[in-house]
Parts: sequence; structure tokens; C-alpha cells
Amino acid sequence: MKKIILAVLIISLIFVMASCSNEPEQVIKPDTFEIYLATTESVREFGYYDTENLKIHGTPVLTGDDIRHYYWEQHIIELNGGFMEKLSGMDKSDYEIFTTDISGFRQYSVGGSKFLDSGQYMAFIIVVNGDKVFSGTFPPAATLPSEDEELILGDISDDMIAINFYGDGFDIRNNDSIYGYFDTKGKLGQMSDEASEELVQELQDRLEVSEKEKNDLQDKYNELAAREPDDPDFRDAVIEWQKNRLMLYMRETQEGPEHEELSQRFLELDLSKVESVGEAADIFRRTAVASTQKNDRMFNVFEELYNVVLDGVRLYNTIDEIDDDFIMKAAENWIIISIDSGKITAYPMIGMLRENFGVFLSPELNDYLRIVDLESSYSAAEGSVDVVKDGNLLIEIDNVAELVYMWKKYTVDYPYTYPFNFKALDHSEYLMDIYIGRAGLAESPIYDDETLAITEKAKESYEKFLAEYTDSTYYKLIFDYYGLLQENSFIYSQIVEEYVNSVDFSNYR
Repeated sequence: MKKIILAVLIISLIFVMASCSNEPEQVIKPDTFEIYLATTESVREFGYYDTENLKIHGTPVLTGDDIRHYYWEQHIIELNGGFMEKLSGMDKSDYEIFTTDISGFRQYSVGGSKFLDSGQYMAFIIVVNGDKVFSGTFPPAATLPSEDEELILGDISDDMIAINFYGDGFDIRNNDSIYGYFDTKGKLGQMSDEASEELVQELQDRLEVSEKEKNDLQDKYNELAAREPDDPDFRDAVIEWQKNRLMLYMRETQEGPEHEELSQRFLELDLSKVESVGEAADIFRRTAVASTQKNDRMFNVFEELYNVVLDGVRLYNTIDEIDDDFIMKAAENWIIISIDSGKITAYPMIGMLRENFGVFLSPELNDYLRIVDLESSYSAAEGSVDVVKDGNLLIEIDNVAELVYMWKKYTVDYPYTYPFNFKALDHSEYLMDIYIGRAGLAESPIYDDETLAITEKAKESYEKFLAEYTDSTYYKLIFDYYGLLQENSFIYSQIVEEYVNSVDFSNYR
């Protein structure tokens, strides 16, 4: 009898345990924001918008800890440095080439989002404090058929994703729990009207906000350079220009607590003085952390501060003020001053950035600085800060080819060294415009303005490029271009010009 009772108790206990194990476990995650991908099977069965029935796949692809700001009115999510650092260690080759649709979403060959490692026909689920809030899908690939969807999450820039709502009735993005989470965390961002207009312009014109702002700031600099320094408002205008230019680079760099501290202290410096470079260098050294990747992104801001101060030297000073003491003080802060041409020119001291900061920075960024030094050495040898001055190319065409190759190769070797990979890309495309004769220079180094015949130096340089730079992404471009020149007896004919103007660098990324 005891054995029977014992057996019944054991069976009952097993039944109870089995019943308990089948109960769905309720996981309470207070104070959390998470984005998950849904399982393929549940998407096929329930579609993109049956939030409750969609099944979560794996771990979250994005959490509140990965987010710097949530811009509530636009429902734009700005990603932070920690997330970008994790992303840099992943293979994202499927997302290297993209077009931009009319909504501003980047369209990759696989569709989806690079940041969330998703593709077309996949679904996301937003979960706040452990509760599913809403779900949707991702942008389609440019080459695959798509259907009109009501809620799409996609990439819109190098550190932002957006959630767009195309449905009728209540906009489900305006969820109280999402607002409450980001409000409590102090991460609700508010774009100024100006910034919002620029972002809309970016999406419509397929331009990056930073590119437009850089152009605006360059126009502002040119305007200031043409004004008389004794204008009573001149100094304030220069200070505003310097700080706006510096803040642009602070925004484009992924920030953490160290970055915020560094940026704030940089903005407190008097950028009209050459000593601010040395002061900023000391701030950087004290702020640098063990992570070279984080230091790299902070260095982005220092590099721009250095350039801002260099450009400001001729705005703040007259030739009469440039005495031996000023020149010595500038040299102590890695700035070389020249007044030989009757104009004030401020040059970077070649090699000093790498010598003073190399130990804090990654090998990738040290390589970047080596190319910076090389380009600076070519320019400085011709008495200029830049390779082009007053519409004229100052360096040899072979040096242009070498820099084109090196900058482009940097973007291939280090595709995730944000933002330096994009700086390198800008350099390579700017110089390639010169190299193929597309740049609007006062006198082209590629062809004779009167006869339109390709110069012998340019012809030899193209042949050298094809012989030495066979691994370049630009090899096919130069190969096709050189072949077309041969067919046209090495004359920059209308056919050649039309080809050059039709070159799309995005096809060579």
C-alpha cells in the first residue's frame, strides 16, 4: 500500500513539474527598450503587424544602451559609440553599396538595415519593459519587388535609423511607454527647426547633413576671409564660425561620457589663439581611455580643432602682428607660419599628430595619419595647405594618382573606421575628379585648354596607374577611361568629356 501511495505521489509530482515547465515564463524587464527580429516562421504565419503573435528570434539587435538620442517628432534614432564599436567587428559586406529611396531610406542589395543585420521580408518587434509595443518591416532591396507597408524601419545615415509610418489613422509610433523610457533616460532629442529642415533636405536630395553643413561653413569662411578685420562684428562672426564647424565634427563622432567631456572643454578654449592647440592636446591626453576605438572618435574632434585654428590664423591676425615671437609660439603648437608671399599662411607641422597621439590611437588611424602626412608634405613643398590653390593644382599629377590610390585603399582596408573612412573617401573622390579632368580648375593638368590634347605627363601617369595600381578599386575606371582616350587620339573630346561627367563614384565603392 505504501508503495502504491509513493508511486502515485511521484507520478503526481512529475505531472506538476511537467505542467509548470510548459507554462510560458513571464519575464519582467523594467526600464528597458529593445528591438528584436521576428522568427521567419511567425512572419509567414502572421505577417508583419500581428505584434502579439510574432515570435521573438534570439537576443535584441538594439537596446536603449545603444542609443544616444531618440528624436521624437521625427522618430529618428541616433546610435552611440558603443554600438558603432560593436558593429565595426562584424562583416557587413552585403551593405557596402546602397541607393537611397524617396523616403530617405538606404536600399541595400539584400534590403533591410545594416545596423540591425536584417534583410527584406523580415520583421522587427519593439519591446519596452518586457512588453511588445508594435512591429513592422524593413526597406526593400532596390532590385526586388516590394509592397506598400505601413511601418518601416531603416537606415538613413551613417549613425541614424528612422521609423516611418505610412498607415491610416492613429500613428502607432507615438507610444507612451516608448516616450516615457527615453524621457526618463534623458535621451529625448529635439532637433532645431534648422536641423529638421536640413535633415528633410538630406532625405530629399540624397545628401548627408554633414556634407551640406560643411559646404555652408566653407562658404561662411570664404565670406569672412573677404571681410575687413577691423569690422566690429568680425571677431564674433569668426568665433561663431569656428564653434559651429567644431560642433559639426562633435556631432558626427560617436560620443560617450569621455567624448562629451572632451567636447565641452574644447568649446571653452579660445580658438583665436594658436596656444589652444597645445591646450586641446593636453585635454585629449588626460581624457584618453584604454579603448583605442573610442580615442579614435575623440581624435576626430581634435583633428578638426587643429584645422579650425590653422584656418583662423589668417582671419585673426595681420602681417604686422606676425613677428618672431608669434612664429615661435605657433611652432610650439605644431603650426608653421609663412608670410613670404605677402599673405599669411598657416601649415600643419607634418608628423606631429602621429608622433604625439599615435600611442593612443588604433593601427588603422595611425595609417590614416601617415597618408595625411604624405598629402601635407606634397602641399607644403609648394607653399600651400591644400593640393589646389586659387584654382590651380600645385602638386605633380603622379602625386595625385598616388594619393587617390592610397585614400581609396584605406576605405577598402578599413571600411568601419568611422568617420575616417568617409574622410578618406572624400579625399579619394575629390582627387579623382582632378585626375580624370572633371574638376573645374583654372587650368586643367590633364589637357591643354586650347588644343584639348591630353598632356604627356597625364598620359604617362595613366599608364603608370594601370601598371602599378592593379589592385585599386579605381583600376577599371582608369582602364576604361584610358581606352576611350586612345579611341579619341588622346583628345579630351566631347565624347570623353561626356564619359567623365557620367562617372559615378558610388559604382567603385
